Amino acid sequence: MPEKNPDLRIVQTLAEILKEQNLGEIEYTRRNGKLDDLRIRVSAPNQASSVPLPSPPSIEATSISNHPNSTVDEEAPRSHDLANHPGAVTAPMVGTVYLQSEPDAPPFIEVGQTVAQGDSLFIIEAMKTMNHIPSPHSGTVRRILVENSSIVEFGSLLAIID
Repeated sequence: MPEKNPDLRIVQTLAEILKEQNLGEIEYTRRNGKLDDLRIRVSAPNQASSVPLPSPPSIEATSISNHPNSTVDEEAPRSHDLANHPGAVTAPMVGTVYLQSEPDAPPFIEVGQTVAQGDSLFIIEAMKTMNHIPSPHSGTVRRILVENSSIVEFGSLLAIID
């Protein structure tokens, strides 16, 4: 009996994940070299119309953590203005974002805290894997733009670090 095509197994696995996680689309990329790269995207038919995707959190609702020195800035720029901010930290993948390593643990970061490049800022759970999101640079946390256990899309704003 001939062995199943390994690429077909990848497609089948992606389709199972898509269904289990109730996703509209999932993509897999394998880089082996210039000629052997593989990119597979699996989409659910009519998924967008049957299950609305969560909208990105509004800056007014989630930009300030419960840091004791935080105040709500009525003149704060809207989230679309922050997308081009040089200190913007964005989600590198789709998944569920966590602000701490475990439910009883303190959060990785708080507004006003100084972080070093490489420090863990968040965890994004994707395909049952916990992925630590490191700080891209050193600086001070100015805004946290997500809530614990919220779903984020690729490129969603997570925080601002100046």
